[in-house]
Amino acid sequence: MAEIAVQDASSLPDEFGVEIDARNTLIAALADSDQLEVAWQECLIMAELLVSQPESTYAGQSYWAIGNVAFLLGRIDDGVRYHDLAARTLSPTNDLDLWARFNRASASLRLTAGVIEPQTLECIERAELASSIVGRSERDSVELSLTRAQWLVLTGQFVAATRPLTDIIEKKHLLATHMAAQAYFLLGEALSTQGMEQEAIENFKASEDLFLQSGAEDRASNARALIASIGG
Repeated sequence: MAEIAVQDASSLPDEFGVEIDARNTLIAALADSDQLEVAWQECLIMAELLVSQPESTYAGQSYWAIGNVAFLLGRIDDGVRYHDLAARTLSPTNDLDLWARFNRASASLRLTAGVIEPQTLECIERAELASSIVGRSERDSVELSLTRAQWLVLTGQFVAATRPLTDIIEKKHLLATHMAAQAYFLLGEALSTQGMEQEAIENFKASEDLFLQSGAEDRASNARALIASIGG
C-alpha cells in the first residue's frame, strides 16, 4: 500500500509534502519488514528530493529516517551525516518535544554503533535540556538515563555509571524488554571492570535471559561470551 501511495503521490503536481510523507511511510514499512537494502535505495531517492527542496518543513524528520536506516545497515558514516543534517534542519523552536525525541534517538543509535565523539554527548545534553523544559514521563526519564549511562560505560566512566544503572534496573518494569536487557548488560560491564566479578556475572545472566525474550539472540550471545570470559 505504501508503494501504491508513492506512485500516486509522485504523479501529483506541486504536492511535494504528500510525496515525502508517502516515501517516509514506505521506508518505515520496508525497514520494519527487514528489507533494509531496498529501504536504503528509497532513502537515496528521498535524499535527492530533499536537495531540491532545502527549506522544506519535511526535511528534518526525513533526514532522521534516512539516518536510522543507515545505522541499521551499519553505514555509520552515512547515519551520522544524515542525523547531523536532521539536527540542523529540525527546530527546537517549532517543536521542542520532537527535538528532544530526535536527539535521544540519535544518541542511542550513535552509542549502539560505538560513535562516542563529542556530537554524541551533545545529542544527549540537548535531549536532557529539551526534556527538562517540556516535561517527560517517568518512562522517558528512565530511557534517557539509560542513554546517559551507556555513554558513561562506553567512555570508560564505569564507577560513575554504576549507581544510575542500578537505579534504572529498579525501574525496569517501565522499559521495553530489550532496553532492560541493555541496562543489565551495561551494569555487568561496569561491575566487571571494578573487579566485582560475581555481581557482573549475575547481571550478564539477567541480560542474556531478557535479550533472548526480546529475540535479540546476537546480544544474548555477547552476554554469554562475557560470562565465559569471567569464568561464570
